Amino acid sequence: MIGAILLMAAQAAPAFAPPLDRSLTMTTETVRSAGPTTRRFVARRTVRFSAAPDGYRVTITLDAATPGEADSDPAGLLRAGFAGLAGRTVVL
Repeated sequence: MIGAILLMAAQAAPAFAPPLDRSLTMTTETVRSAGPTTRRFVARRTVRFSAAPDGYRVTITLDAATPGEADSDPAGLLRAGFAGLAGRTVVL
């Protein structure tokens, strides 16, 4: 009985199979609230998977990171922090 349950669970488990050698765009929005203030930040990345001998290799490039609204980054800290990362690629 336990063997049958394990076999069914193994068959139902999703397999990670990303599209290979194709650029994907990933957009994330972060919302931070502190008291009455809510700030939104939006980041856009290009993600590309390729085959590697032991699995997959992924390259991630930060394309843009902006405040969601003009008053979400009043001191320009987000822009300053991400300026050095924009266009950089990380390989995992």
